[in-house]
Amino acid sequence: MEKIQIKPLIILLISFLFLFNCSTSIKTSKDKNSNVKKLDKIQENNTQLSQITDIPIPEDSIIDLEKTLIVGEKSDWMGRVSLISKKKVDDIYNFFLNEMIKFSYEKKSSNKSDTSTLIFENNKKVIFIKISELNLRKTYIEITATPVN
Repeated sequence: MEKIQIKPLIILLISFLFLFNCSTSIKTSKDKNSNVKKLDKIQENNTQLSQITDIPIPEDSIIDLEKTLIVGEKSDWMGRVSLISKKKVDDIYNFFLNEMIKFSYEKKSSNKSDTSTLIFENNKKVIFIKISELNLRKTYIEITATPVN
């Protein structure tokens, strides 16, 4: 039977704990740190949404950056925009029904259910909007833009 040497294991364990407990960052209070993160997210959110000028965006919507992919900018963008809103599904549905017309889009299809969908088209692109309840107080909105061909 082999004899397990304890001394090297203890030295390895102490070294491991020492290395991973040392930190090169300065810790600040949670409030200051979270405010900085919120400001960064708001600024990034506004930057992403300002790239889109040819569709209405519900007020106070927050962009879900992990699920958003935008190619192009202004009215020449294509891709998917994922938003989270504090408004109800019905309010968001009615918002797009009323506002897309103001942006020169024609309604092609609409379906109101647990996951509501709207399809609009103009001479350049087709906009597919999917609206669903995220939880009791939030609504998930997915807007996909593709070229008309």
